[in-house]
Amino acid sequence: MKTIFFDLGGTLLDSDNIFEYIAGQWNIENKKEIQDSLFSHFLKIKENSLNFKTVTQLLSEAVKEVSQEYNLLDISSEVRNFYKEIYLNRVYLFKDSLETLNFLKKKGYRLIVVSDADSEIVYPQLEKLGIKHFFTDFIISSDIKAYKPDTLVVNEAKKYCSMNEEESFFIGDSMVDIDTGKELGVTPIILSNIKYDNLLSYSSLSEFIKNQF
Repeated sequence: MKTIFFDLGGTLLDSDNIFEYIAGQWNIENKKEIQDSLFSHFLKIKENSLNFKTVTQLLSEAVKEVSQEYNLLDISSEVRNFYKEIYLNRVYLFKDSLETLNFLKKKGYRLIVVSDADSEIVYPQLEKLGIKHFFTDFIISSDIKAYKPDTLVVNEAKKYCSMNEEESFFIGDSMVDIDTGKELGVTPIILSNIKYDNLLSYSSLSEFIKNQF
């Protein structure tokens, strides 16, 4: 069965910036500096952790480190609430997402979510946006205990690959998604206004549909 793997954030949906939102919880003038520092700490913790940590855990540790570095109130205990606020209440579908999912489903594609997120957020998020029913399966980092393009994620996704892998796609908005698609052996698609050599790049889902079908 032909399969399309979908990233979520930046691909099908978008939201307010979680790091900007958290930085805004402190009454400070250097908000942009704190926002950038939160993001930097988040990536460093994720990269250097010997054991898997959920997005909530990564955010909490980043907030704790930044609060210590800048002598700010430690609000790390509130991170789960911040995470839910951004990705459940301040999230929206791209204008062509619903049309794209409908089209692909009618074409007989099996649609699967592959997301670096916490499942306690992803499932209610998709329900709220009204698109959860389009997907047959979900590969979520908090469930797999790994982030893209880790072998654990790839091996889980391979369970859904058919013999006709060239007719299957991995659609995302980052090189991490591209690398995951390549490891799977399916056709990777990057949604970007930048054109890449030797990569299929489209500015939107509707452009992808127009050019591939």
